[in-house]
Amino acid sequence: MRYAGLIFDLDGTLLDTSEGVLGCVEETIDALKLRAVEPNWRKEILGPPLSVALSKFFGLDEAGGERALAEFRRRYAEWGVQKCRPYDGIIELLRDFKRRGLYLAVATSKAEPFAQRALESSGLLPFFDRVCGPGLQVRGHGKRDLIRRAIEGEDGPFLMVGDRRFDVEGAKACGMDCAYALYGFGSAKEAIESGAEFMVETADAIWALVEGPGHFFSFEGGDGAGKTTQIALVKAYLEERGYRVRQTREPGGDAVAERIRELLLEPSLKMDALTEAYLYAAARAEHVRAVLRPALLRGEIVLSDRYVDSSIAYQGYGRGLGEKLVRAVNEAAIGGLMPERSYFLELNAVEAERRAKSRTGKDRIEMEGEAFKVRVEQGFLEIAAKEPERVRRIDAGSGVDEVFARIRADLEGWLDSSGTSRAGTAGPATGL
Repeated sequence: MRYAGLIFDLDGTLLDTSEGVLGCVEETIDALKLRAVEPNWRKEILGPPLSVALSKFFGLDEAGGERALAEFRRRYAEWGVQKCRPYDGIIELLRDFKRRGLYLAVATSKAEPFAQRALESSGLLPFFDRVCGPGLQVRGHGKRDLIRRAIEGEDGPFLMVGDRRFDVEGAKACGMDCAYALYGFGSAKEAIESGAEFMVETADAIWALVEGPGHFFSFEGGDGAGKTTQIALVKAYLEERGYRVRQTREPGGDAVAERIRELLLEPSLKMDALTEAYLYAAARAEHVRAVLRPALLRGEIVLSDRYVDSSIAYQGYGRGLGEKLVRAVNEAAIGGLMPERSYFLELNAVEAERRAKSRTGKDRIEMEGEAFKVRVEQGFLEIAAKEPERVRRIDAGSGVDEVFARIRADLEGWLDSSGTSRAGTAGPATGL
């Protein structure tokens, strides 16, 4: 992994605390009859130290600022501190990082007792080794000092994750990278101007910064070529080497796509070739958005039993729709996402037929005749000929171990050449 630990800001990074903070500020305004000197205070007050923000946005002197802060904190302690929720993906992110032994800490400008309570009420407190915030009597920002407290005595390197320029500046002062959380209270403009090394639009994207970018491999071929068996062997091999692996299939992969799969493969149904092509593309669109892209953002290696090459071979060549049309139908579905490697398990017609006879409960596609299967095979061969760098032809006619050895040799060469010696230890992260 690139980093041994992560330091998180709290408000706008781990928790959406806007309801509690803004609600208590509104009550403070009413109670003290304050008048805002800047109309945009509701957006800008979230993120900076509240003692500074109250004075700035309401034109208060030191005594007035202290009075407003005390009024706010009284109300916040009563009810506001519990009005918060973890951002989408945060709990899963922290759970996985904790399981992997990363050091996790919080460095927040929120008063430490409030930070502890907010983390506890949202279920996040057990994930953290240390929570660092100012005391109730401390005014000012001091993000650099908070971060230094958070990493004291720990071995780095560390990644700071925050949503305002104060987080970036504090991280830089401590010599660490910072990921700017665009899903929080800040903005892309502020992220760029503050010099953040990375911007992340979702919590899932933090995975790739820590573990490295994910990788996508597909396995193609006719029925009976042994794709499922080989995917299982590759998955076990990669996991033994420390990679996080997602195994999936097409059509399918999530609930919606699996329902479409049932329709497509139902033996009793007949459908037009174009209808079939669109249904495969619809299942693929769901698969890409619900499974593939999230997994790749998390730095996982994805192994898919079939992808768009199968549509080209089966509907383009097998059904006679043509490669150009099938590619056009799938263009929006995949959004440019293609495997980095595709393994075409090539099996001669005699052996394929022998294996097919031993299988029971054939689906609608498997029930097609020999001429259809020959056209499909030709489709795969032409794809491999056009894209030899991506598509690797693997003789699937020999024993399972021999086939796996060929795939493994190619896979090892690809991983070494890509600089991915272990899960997420190398390769460029997504920066600004």
